[in-house]
Amino acid sequence: MELKLVYKNLCPNCGENVSSERLSKGLPCENCLPNEKGKLKFGPLLEVEERNKRIEEIEELFKKVVKAKMWALQKFWVRRFLKGESFTLIAPTGSGKTTIQIILCLFSAKFLKKRCLIILPTSILVSEVSKRMKDFSEKLNFNLTISSYHSLLSQKEKKEEISKIDFADIIVTTHLSIMKKEEIARQSVDVVFVDDVDSFLRKSKAIRFVLRMMKLPEKIKKIVTGVFEKKINLKDAISEISNTKEKITAQLIVSGATQKAKRTR
Repeated sequence: MELKLVYKNLCPNCGENVSSERLSKGLPCENCLPNEKGKLKFGPLLEVEERNKRIEEIEELFKKVVKAKMWALQKFWVRRFLKGESFTLIAPTGSGKTTIQIILCLFSAKFLKKRCLIILPTSILVSEVSKRMKDFSEKLNFNLTISSYHSLLSQKEKKEEISKIDFADIIVTTHLSIMKKEEIARQSVDVVFVDDVDSFLRKSKAIRFVLRMMKLPEKIKKIVTGVFEKKINLKDAISEISNTKEKITAQLIVSGATQKAKRTR
């Protein structure tokens, strides 16, 4: 006779009691899933299930425009992004950091209704990335407004890009343009992608402009400003921000290259 056990507070979905029989089948407790063939209605396992579906959707978009499957590292970045995390992409040049950022940007604007900003170090890169993004958007039949502003544009082109920036779904520009153009700096965004974090961090003023564009609580904006003005030390600032972390809905994803990528941060 098989011995059946009940594990106290070990249901992977709700944390209540669950039988060994249910666990052996990969199922949560009866309260979470009364019908073994039914669908979860709540809990962290439902979030995981929905996130996995999103990952599959993003991979389909990726394959459609890139004509290849995502690498394991790119899937890892996608998973973190869908969790709502702010994080750093550290990987060698050619690892597909920019490509996955473009895909995530398009996905966010189209399906999550989030306004995105991509910051690149040079005007040449802004031109290249924006063209690639518009090409991807066209192939996917996404009806998105993409505003691309950089110094290589003619005066007429600059006016055209600025004229649509207030209703743009995606803004692609340089950190210098953000500091120089009030029309860009006054925009509010939900997700910020920063390519080449090293060059970005060398411009402390640019960081303040970007944080202002993100939808951050006023308290956090004051804390960050206090750090830059040396009125608050970094340790105290981190502690205060940690206490208000749940109120932050905006995401910041930055990328950088390294010759020896021993780990992904």
